Amino acid sequence: FEGVDAVTPSVVEAVLEREAWRRVVVMPADDGSNGDVGASSSNSAARRRKTNVNRRMKKMTNPLAVQFQTPKVLDDAYWSRAYQGEHLSAPLLVDVGTAKGGFIKALASDCAEECTTAKSGVVYNLLGVEIFDILVDAANAWVKENASTLKRRAHFIGCNANVSLTALNMPNVRAICIQFPDPWSNKPNRRVVTPKFVDDLAAILPSGGEIYCCSDVRALAEEMYDVVSQNEHFVLDERTYERVGEMPEKANPEFVPEFDAAHKYKWIKNTHVRDDNEDDVGEDKDVPRRWLNANPYAAYTERDIVCEGKWRPVYRCAMIRI
Repeated sequence: FEGVDAVTPSVVEAVLEREAWRRVVVMPADDGSNGDVGASSSNSAARRRKTNVNRRMKKMTNPLAVQFQTPKVLDDAYWSRAYQGEHLSAPLLVDVGTAKGGFIKALASDCAEECTTAKSGVVYNLLGVEIFDILVDAANAWVKENASTLKRRAHFIGCNANVSLTALNMPNVRAICIQFPDPWSNKPNRRVVTPKFVDDLAAILPSGGEIYCCSDVRALAEEMYDVVSQNEHFVLDERTYERVGEMPEKANPEFVPEFDAAHKYKWIKNTHVRDDNEDDVGEDKDVPRRWLNANPYAAYTERDIVCEGKWRPVYRCAMIRI
């Protein structure tokens, strides 16, 4: 699991049992190296690409790298092929930074009906957006392999969402999820949720469109909450808070075990995010942040399950386009 430190055997067993149907096996290279990155010093850059996507992702991908700065432009013909044309009118749920696609896979299969029930009968088309291309290829292979049994239409694309969001021309977007994005604790310019990104979300979402953000890194969750809520186009989704419930106040950082290395970091605040202590915050200055008690789409990512197993609180918020 990407970004997750060593996990106890019992948690691993529980996760594997609950997520076994999601796992995608990628065969090793046929060059006799068994996919070993260091098998030969003469291997090309392509040969050195990660092939075993079932292993945890040990390094965050730098979204500012040159190869991720060209917007991906897609047209109606592309989306018609992806969602079989006549189904394009269905509302689209987009999972940004989907990694191995566990959340989208769950919504397309085992959790499909639960999500529809939770969202008052809405049947979504599903899209996972991921910057790491090999995970996209594996996820689309999973969709193709399981097409006959999937309950919802799902697709995955590879791009930098911060660069390509508006250029993708996604059809009928109704919900955007940003779950457990890379925290980049000491490099705030690399984080996903920025004021510019939220402006882009406002540009593609209609009135009533939804944003859902979550993280087990509280500083990051608070920053995402503030960036979205401070945008004039978004307010808290009160109906979702009423339906799902709110996290108890006692779920504070002190409940995270001290030995948990994932929470030992030096946090640098994004200077483009307004500080709660600034004078212009006005009446909202003393209003506490409100966290959801569960995922409002009745499905969970791989990291959700690990956090649950380790009693690590996850800070979730839902906003709506006005």
